[in-house]
Amino acid sequence: MVAKKETISIPFETPIIKDVVIHFLFKDDEANLSQSGGLYYLQGLRSKVLEGIFGDSEKNPYADLYRMELQKYVKELCDSLDVQSIEAIVCPPSSKPYLQRPYLEAIKNANNSIIDLTGSIKRKKNISAGKGIDLNSYIDGLYIEKPEKLNSIRSLLVVDDVLGRGKTVAALVSFLRNNGLPNDGRVEVMCPLWITG
Repeated sequence: MVAKKETISIPFETPIIKDVVIHFLFKDDEANLSQSGGLYYLQGLRSKVLEGIFGDSEKNPYADLYRMELQKYVKELCDSLDVQSIEAIVCPPSSKPYLQRPYLEAIKNANNSIIDLTGSIKRKKNISAGKGIDLNSYIDGLYIEKPEKLNSIRSLLVVDDVLGRGKTVAALVSFLRNNGLPNDGRVEVMCPLWITG
């Protein structure tokens, strides 16, 4: 798979963040999601489809293929970025941070001066944009431990395993901007799988 990029506004339904560059490997409007190879594991795990089909979301052909191809996915996405121009990186709070970690660590290894905000941002309770929560409730459900680092950041990379309608990224960026991240800073997203439907 070859990394691609698009510039979009998010979330798709009611955009509030403009000119966000998305770096991705597979977008489901290009083909049926099951044609995404090992990347299907990411969505099948979250949707519990793999558990329903195979009885185990971690022990199945898609999970095996994903793990086998993971370093290729990581390298392809990292190579598509101008890593040295990124000042800060963040992963949205997640119930499955191990899916984000390989991509996050590869970027940090390529740019050791990058500021990692991931550990500073927490959820007040178990909220998720994927569970139908509205954008403002998601924003209100976040808190940051050290917001003073945000005001000097001019470029931010959000790293996640799957991008859907863009609500999680929009909420996270809005939250960070409410806490000092400059509104005119560059925002990019890196995710292996983009599900548009």
